[in-house]
Amino acid sequence: MKYRAEIDGLRAIAVVPVVLFHTGIEAFSAGFVGVDIFFVISGYLITSLILKDLETGDFRLTEFYERRARRILPALVFVSLFCIPMAWIWLLPNQFKDFSESLISVALFASNFYFWSDIGYFSSAAEELPLLHTWSLAVEEQFYIFFPLMLMATWRFGLRPVFWIIAALSAASIVWCLWIAEVDAAANFYLLPSRMWELFAGAMVACATARSDRKDHNGLAFLGLVFVALSLIISDKNQAWPGVITLLPVIGVVLIIFYGGQETFTGRLLATKPLVAIGLISYSTYLWHQPLYAFARISGENLPDPRLLLSLGAFSFGLGFLTWRFVERPFRQRSFLSRRTVIALSGSALALVALLGGIGVVQEGFPKARFSTDQLAIIEVGEERALKHDRLGLEAVAPNWIVLGDSHVNALLDALDDLFRAKGEAAIVHTVNGCPPALDLWRHDLNYGMRCHEKYKTALDILKSRRIENVFINARFSLYLNSTRFDNGLGGVELGGTPEVIYDHIDHKNTVRAFEHRSHAVETQMIEYARALSDLGLNIFVLTSIPEIGWDVPRKALHRKPDEAEVRIPRATYDARNTRASGYFDRLRTIPRVTLIDAAEALCDAQYCEATQNGLPLYFDTNHPNVLGAERLIKHLAPRLR
Repeated sequence: MKYRAEIDGLRAIAVVPVVLFHTGIEAFSAGFVGVDIFFVISGYLITSLILKDLETGDFRLTEFYERRARRILPALVFVSLFCIPMAWIWLLPNQFKDFSESLISVALFASNFYFWSDIGYFSSAAEELPLLHTWSLAVEEQFYIFFPLMLMATWRFGLRPVFWIIAALSAASIVWCLWIAEVDAAANFYLLPSRMWELFAGAMVACATARSDRKDHNGLAFLGLVFVALSLIISDKNQAWPGVITLLPVIGVVLIIFYGGQETFTGRLLATKPLVAIGLISYSTYLWHQPLYAFARISGENLPDPRLLLSLGAFSFGLGFLTWRFVERPFRQRSFLSRRTVIALSGSALALVALLGGIGVVQEGFPKARFSTDQLAIIEVGEERALKHDRLGLEAVAPNWIVLGDSHVNALLDALDDLFRAKGEAAIVHTVNGCPPALDLWRHDLNYGMRCHEKYKTALDILKSRRIENVFINARFSLYLNSTRFDNGLGGVELGGTPEVIYDHIDHKNTVRAFEHRSHAVETQMIEYARALSDLGLNIFVLTSIPEIGWDVPRKALHRKPDEAEVRIPRATYDARNTRASGYFDRLRTIPRVTLIDAAEALCDAQYCEATQNGLPLYFDTNHPNVLGAERLIKHLAPRLR
């Protein structure tokens, strides 16, 4: 296959936005599109290589997998092993255990499955996961496993039928992508079936160029470049991704590859030495950037300065060059190692990564080996979370309570269980993470679809059919009404998958309206839900907003010196954050049978809201109470639940 310098230049166009995107700087918020560019390029190159060998009768699976191993594994294993001592230094036990699990998934080419299934509401923020970016490598690796077999099986029908088989599978993948986006946005993002059409787009270009000579076309190649550039400007994390808008960068890359040879302006631009140089080191750079950012975020108490993150991004290119020069290049040379040696080393290296990950999991993050007794006391309290319950209180008693809300109320379930047992009562639990207690709301930033509506509608149906008298509700009201994650103004900034949590009425699911309209819609729907509960004759007990802290409280508590004040935020910060929530609570008071219980009275005085008690954390992250914090809250509200 003839070397095309412009393809390496296109790789540069892919990797630079991705590296900038993970700084978290809003100006680069569309940089995630770079991964989609990589997928199309990979589909083209892999298919071109396979078709060339199939045409000459020289294709061998062992040789193909050897080439993939030489290309992918040395740098991947090297960076993964480098991350282990960094994780040992900086990660708390639960985080180290999660990191160890991700190591195993890397070795099994299953990172995308791991992060799809494991990045739940309570997992570390995505920005703090050193190996999160390996999900895209897993997608490609899984593609490499089945795609050569498919081509071998269909090659006897000829190139044209192969093209149309790939086209049909691409269409099926797009249909699946559009459907699953409404059902499971995370599966759509992480898993191969939804991404396959992007790889197949490149494969179809390879088939087309194998059938006939590729012809350069200035206008169409430049149009492709415009499409790619436009996608790097207008794409939005709040959209379903991949989705219809993903066609823009995919078609753009297809046009560039098919029409953008050296005779075109676009081809010559992409083949310039700086872009080619960046493209050559793009794989290693991609491997390095996320661990550097993640450990920078983990190692400090406050969010890193954007200038530091930009510097680390630049540093990742330096490390990328060194890794390309001294790790990637030697292993790619067939004279360096024999095929048998490469296969043996690959298996051994992956086994080593999996073994080290397994040890980390079994040892539960090596807490005693890495922390002092005093630190372990802080960590153990900080990491203690409530269990998930479907029912609370006495088993022999018919439930006369229902508990509704989101992850904040889930954090209280152990303490509520003890309370209901002490009262001789029982409750059923009907909660859903990340959802305000309301009907007819649509979450844009995570593409939840009707998940929230359906859960709370089911709760209403249960209440209409069962003899339940009382409702206990708590949720992160301040988040839903402000739409933004919490910044305490003192350096504690909550990390999350998106800076905004965007809900609106279902009637506006296809557009993101101005904040005031969205906030009003959320408040109105929550009020209407409370009225619906009241109309059923239920007694409604609402625990107001639990104070958010902004800092990761266990980590902040570990850094706290004995003579320093407790970890805390100003009460004025809490009050300002809850201005809109206070208006909502005032409206709730007008609804019959509603009792409001002030969460701030349990955790705040006139000046501060505390996040530690005698140096021990009251939260397990930036905003969710741990068991100790929940016990303090429930002790405060217990006399009111009558």
